[in-house]
Amino acid sequence: MRVFVAGGTGAIGRRLVPLLVARGHEVTATTRSAAKAELVRSLGARPAIADGLDSTAMRGAILEARPEVVVHQLTALAGITDLRRFDEAFAATNTLRTRGTDILLEAARETGASRFVAQSYTGWPNAREGGPVKDESDPLDPHPIPSMRRTLAAIRYLEDAVSSAEEIDGVEIESRRAFLTTVVTRLAIDHLRSARARRERYVGPWLPEPLLADPEADAAQQAELADSLSLAFLVVLETLSPLERAVFVLREVFDYTYTEIAQIVGRREAACRQLAARARRHVDERKPRFEVSRREREEVAARFFAAFANGNAEALVAVLAPDVVLTADGGGKAAGLPRPLHGRDRVLHALVAFARQGDRIGARLERATVNGGPGGVTRDGEGRVISVVSLEVASGLVQQIHSIVNPEKLRHLGETADLRALLSSRAARA
Repeated sequence: MRVFVAGGTGAIGRRLVPLLVARGHEVTATTRSAAKAELVRSLGARPAIADGLDSTAMRGAILEARPEVVVHQLTALAGITDLRRFDEAFAATNTLRTRGTDILLEAARETGASRFVAQSYTGWPNAREGGPVKDESDPLDPHPIPSMRRTLAAIRYLEDAVSSAEEIDGVEIESRRAFLTTVVTRLAIDHLRSARARRERYVGPWLPEPLLADPEADAAQQAELADSLSLAFLVVLETLSPLERAVFVLREVFDYTYTEIAQIVGRREAACRQLAARARRHVDERKPRFEVSRREREEVAARFFAAFANGNAEALVAVLAPDVVLTADGGGKAAGLPRPLHGRDRVLHALVAFARQGDRIGARLERATVNGGPGGVTRDGEGRVISVVSLEVASGLVQQIHSIVNPEKLRHLGETADLRALLSSRAARA
């Protein structure tokens, strides 16, 4: 069968083309750059140079190939590293989902193709209800968060345009589980390896970006977030190698079999079992000894934040564990700590100093659910974000305090404040 793949060198296209070739299909695949034509040939396909938004070039490529099937795999994912502004990151891909789909459908109909295949998505675009694993039967989110609205609108447009296409059999593929998981996992492993290299040059302690809970989230959703995305758990995951982390998450979170995991990560099944066992051992060694109820966490957190707001050292001592650890991530861009502080006395001294700084600049602390656990957001007098604090509670005491002041990790929460500039300005007026 003659198959035309639009986006043959994209993140998914370059993995799809060899599979089609292996099945005996005659494949033509597009790439925007003539420099990548050789890559297309190495995948076993005939290259066609065409931009997905250039209707003339795309029409000419499809007419020349005379395909029986046109596959839409156009994406613009290269260089995306910051997903906090989701719609901005996927703006080019969303244009390919809308205008690019129209161009491909028109050319496919004109050339007489019998089928048009486009990939939709399942998982993150679905309604935020039910369990964490979604499939094509789950509806798209009718009320997406603001940063994802344009992306979900583009996905809906693609699905409607393809499924209602006239004079051609339109099919939208709902992200077949095994194929998409393989692609995403391998891309994630590559990203983790590059991220680890960047963190080797990081200034001071590293903490993940904080995730504030949706105010409308129910107790079950918040509990699920606390279990899988707490700052303490994410810090533990950072001690694993990229492969260990991938295998651990696939096995422990998504319940894949070792046979499936081996195919996904490209390793032998026995090796995957060893990776999972090693990862599980590392995680278990760092997990809290006792389970803590949400009510207990909130009660301890309320006492801590009340004492901190009042600068009450005696009340702080009563709520801090003897071996409490304070980690402050400034990343060299804000006033963090060069290394974690250990022990009640050292942490108390730092907290009292932080409270006095906050008083001097008129900062206020707002309680918030941070990565599923108790925490707060510190803002200046104009409402700009200074820091995010998260607490880990066990045995009725605060065991760990994570403070994120690196402005690059806080921008998704709104405008950030320059703490050093605020303190300098206050000192100059004094």
